Amino acid sequence: MEAKYRNEGDGVVTTNRGRVEKKQTNKRCCIAVGVIVVLIIAAVIGIIVYFVEFHNKQPESEAVKATTSLPPSQPPPGPVQAAGQRVDCLIDQVVKTETECKQRGCSWDPNAADDGDKCSLYQSADVGYKMSAQTTNDSITLLELSWDGEKRSLFSKVEDIINNIKLEIKELNDNTLQVTFTDANNPDRYKVPIPLNIPAFSAKPKLYETLWSKNGDKFSLKITRKSDNTVLFDASVADLVMENQYLSLSTKPPSKNVYGFGENLHKSFKHQFKKAETWAMFARDQPPGQDSKQHYDNLYGVHNFYVCIENSGNAHGVFLLNSNAQDVTLTSGPMITYRTIGGILDFFVFTGPTPMNVVQQYTALIGRPYMPPYWALGFQLCRYGYKNTSDIKAAVERTRAAGIPHDIQYADIDYMDARKDFTIDPVNFADLPEYFKELRANHSMKTIIILDPALSIQDGYQIYPQGKQKNIFIKWPSDNSSAICDECADEENNMLGYVWPDNRTVFPDFFKDSTKQIWKEWIVNQSRELEFDGLWIRPGEPFWNLKCDMSHSLENPPYKTKACHIYADELRNISDKTLCMVAVQGENDEYNHYDVHNLYGWSQTLPTLVALREAVGNNKRGMVVTRSTFPGSGQHAGHWLGDNSANWQHLRESVIGMLEFNLFGIPYVGADICGFFGNTTSQLCKRWMQVGAFYPYSRNHNGIGYIDYYLVYIVGLYPSIYCRTTTLVYIVGHDPGSFADRSVAELSKSSLETRYRLLPYLYTLFYKANTYGDVVVSSLQFQWPNDDAVLDISEQFMWGDAILFSPILYENQTRVEVYLPEGRWYDYYTKAAVDNIGKQHINITVDSNSEIPIHIRGGRIIPTKHSALTTTQSRQTPFTLMVALDSNDEASGELFWDDGESIDTTTSSCLVKLLQQISM
Repeated sequence: MEAKYRNEGDGVVTTNRGRVEKKQTNKRCCIAVGVIVVLIIAAVIGIIVYFVEFHNKQPESEAVKATTSLPPSQPPPGPVQAAGQRVDCLIDQVVKTETECKQRGCSWDPNAADDGDKCSLYQSADVGYKMSAQTTNDSITLLELSWDGEKRSLFSKVEDIINNIKLEIKELNDNTLQVTFTDANNPDRYKVPIPLNIPAFSAKPKLYETLWSKNGDKFSLKITRKSDNTVLFDASVADLVMENQYLSLSTKPPSKNVYGFGENLHKSFKHQFKKAETWAMFARDQPPGQDSKQHYDNLYGVHNFYVCIENSGNAHGVFLLNSNAQDVTLTSGPMITYRTIGGILDFFVFTGPTPMNVVQQYTALIGRPYMPPYWALGFQLCRYGYKNTSDIKAAVERTRAAGIPHDIQYADIDYMDARKDFTIDPVNFADLPEYFKELRANHSMKTIIILDPALSIQDGYQIYPQGKQKNIFIKWPSDNSSAICDECADEENNMLGYVWPDNRTVFPDFFKDSTKQIWKEWIVNQSRELEFDGLWIRPGEPFWNLKCDMSHSLENPPYKTKACHIYADELRNISDKTLCMVAVQGENDEYNHYDVHNLYGWSQTLPTLVALREAVGNNKRGMVVTRSTFPGSGQHAGHWLGDNSANWQHLRESVIGMLEFNLFGIPYVGADICGFFGNTTSQLCKRWMQVGAFYPYSRNHNGIGYIDYYLVYIVGLYPSIYCRTTTLVYIVGHDPGSFADRSVAELSKSSLETRYRLLPYLYTLFYKANTYGDVVVSSLQFQWPNDDAVLDISEQFMWGDAILFSPILYENQTRVEVYLPEGRWYDYYTKAAVDNIGKQHINITVDSNSEIPIHIRGGRIIPTKHSALTTTQSRQTPFTLMVALDSNDEASGELFWDDGESIDTTTSSCLVKLLQQISM
């Protein structure tokens, strides 16, 4: 490995050749007013008591706050960084004051336009980590960094500063490198225990070059693209911070065309970098919000990965592998600041150079997406609030009567006895097993049931003692000093809390082999009583309610991440709505929940898939869908975007979520069609069904208590199901067959029929995702990264590189603006070519009964089949080809085909290359 010095402005850096990188009080002496005030006070006290008991609010004596020891410091005269490139010293505070800023030894700028720029970390050339030594070989560079100068800390005690850092830069291959910051004096410090597919070293010429500061100089690091010297990863813009419970690094991306980070609710696919925005990353049972503050909440999973499209049209990606609670702050610089409260800083940089290359390189590392069975691409129907099997039957029958394709029917938690896993309600759902068999035998349909990880400790429920015997549950630390209430632990020191079942519950620890084995046994035994084809798991964040000892540093870390700023402006605890952070997990209790919280859903997914496949047998793939995800989850499961609401905003944002999860390596994704919370409307549900028909995971689902008895069928509308009568009929649900407005069912039917015709193409896209790491749903940015007109588009999406969808996403919308990039395009419905050749905005007039605009890209061949009520029936129809010629009168395409459900079909499948060329 050859090293050399290179001058960059006034600084000197070392380069390793071949390596790149947010009163009026009107008192009245009136008895009536006094009574009202007393009543209000009583109500407030009652609410407070409720939250104390059930929402993890601690008694004052228990909520002992950790103290922060900060050395006295004379604040510097002012910030030295430009606006938008400052690191916020008061990022953990809702209200920022000059006094507190100066107490932290930071620079105060009262005139800063952006609130995130007012109090900033003072960057000193003489204080911080400096390069002290380096060692290199063919593919690995080891750099030693040591703290130099006066020690100061924003959030921790000064003694918590990590004095010596080992920086390891690994060239993994020609397009990927790893940059890891660890504690040189503590090699056993927690690291994320997920398997990665680290590529073998390649001697191919590298696309990147890595530059770092020379010995004795303050630390800086840059990774550049060799072909044009674009700086992809610039860590010289702000000080590196490494403390026991606070780690921070800032980087400067080469453009503001950044996509990714999650799981959050983003208003646009492209991040804006207009003001400081901080996105929380800590898995929570946090439904998507609707106001501006809730948009920054973390939702159910954690994906610290982004793709950046550079000004040249090239693309790169950056992934931070860290499973502790963390934040990402984007400022106008542009600058990206990472903050986490544990573990190490382990970055991977993917140099593309195309956006698709970046995702391929990322999924090569974390694991390729799983191949869903063909039937999993069919339409799915669910409801939380089916009162009995008859409710499920009615939903299925009215869907079929409307001619709406329907492949999969769900049973939510309602089917269980007292919400206990592996049980069936003996009164309301005793006939569910027979009905599921009937759906399979008579209608070629599939069934899915829900399983929750939380298991009841109720007397007589055999799952609990079986699990105790195998020692599978998450525990308090061995000394039990943190269990602050008698009801929080059982005799084996298992952690107890409350969630869905009526009694207290325990959580299985899926880091244990014994847990995986007994979980499989329970699922297989359940399948013998109630046959199913897939499993739906949640709440794997995990979601729980119990009391935690707030005097412990793991429960009350010195830095309050954005995840603690929930419930409006109130600062809460990191353990709210989940397990206590001191909980121990692993074969030998080697992990604290503090470190592996974000991995719970990930850890449950593979054992569930393994168990499912044994339960269904016959070498079938089965299907698992999960709510909580982490990088790598897409290898084993799909994901739905959580408990959204029935409103137009969430309809629009579902498109963004779908695009983002394709970046994250989880392309089998979709939102609850028509919304989970709230009462939908016929117009909203109609438009949502039109969009949801083209989610990879297409499921209509809603919550309990909404439109429970919605007026729908008028006399004789569907005489095959409902007898003619002079009375009106009321039913449960907001499935598409349940509306008095018949256009909901009619447009749902036509949109889903279009989907079913196109399923051979969609299935082929999943094959390419599984084999090569391609996205299934693509943004326009991915296909035309050099076209500035597409960089901000959030409301159009594509299947692969051939089919463009421009949905109707606004209430009472009468016009859809469609951008057609370069090339020839065809209207899907009329098959007519669009006038002119691409790079144009066209306006399409729509009315209440219009289909959503769909266009086919010239030069593509799309395999299709006839639509039917199920995929089983559709697969039996002949293939047809839709040939869309480009301006050269040429077209090509692919078709992957197998039996649609076997695990390994390499010897019984085929991949057909399609080519059409017309010679004039």
